[in-house]
Amino acid sequence: MSVALITGFPGFIGTNLIKKLFIYRPDIEKFYLLVQEKYLDLAKKRLAEIKIEFPQPSEMLEIVKGDITVRELGIENPEKIKNEITECFHLAAVYDLAVSFELGYRVNVQGTENVVNFLLQCPNLKMFHYVSTAYVSGLATGVFTEDDFDLGQGFKNYYEETKFLAEKVVRRNMKDLPTAIYRPGIVVGDSKKR
Repeated sequence: MSVALITGFPGFIGTNLIKKLFIYRPDIEKFYLLVQEKYLDLAKKRLAEIKIEFPQPSEMLEIVKGDITVRELGIENPEKIKNEITECFHLAAVYDLAVSFELGYRVNVQGTENVVNFLLQCPNLKMFHYVSTAYVSGLATGVFTEDDFDLGQGFKNYYEETKFLAEKVVRRNMKDLPTAIYRPGIVVGDSKKR
């Protein structure tokens, strides 16, 4: 059985990922949901909605107050989680094309560095799922495959640049962390009003 840490909850992708994992990954017996303090109320609301749709045992989903931009992810008791998790889904990021470099760097790059450093201390970790973006291709033209990364491309904005730099952090640590990198081009919602 697996225990997963998910960053980026209660965001759209994180909320929907949990629902999909309930369906396609019944081997995950517990989810630790890393949530910034300012989103705790929203996280509790989303959790209540998920539990209506998926009446899993309530102990399967645990909100953990934290912040990827601080050391040890700002978790009060990090050792417990480090020893339990077998995989991590890192979704937390600034997804704003108009983000300033400073904010994008702090969240996307330094936040990813903090997640990687945390995971390097997890003795039972089997997989790190990192959500990057297709826009790490920046201004590159032509075919840009999953094997392509740093082709000297420029970037249209700081979102692209900081996600590129964040993926660089992940790639630098792949020899020590079993990693899968996902590069969605676009994420669209459903027609349900939230």
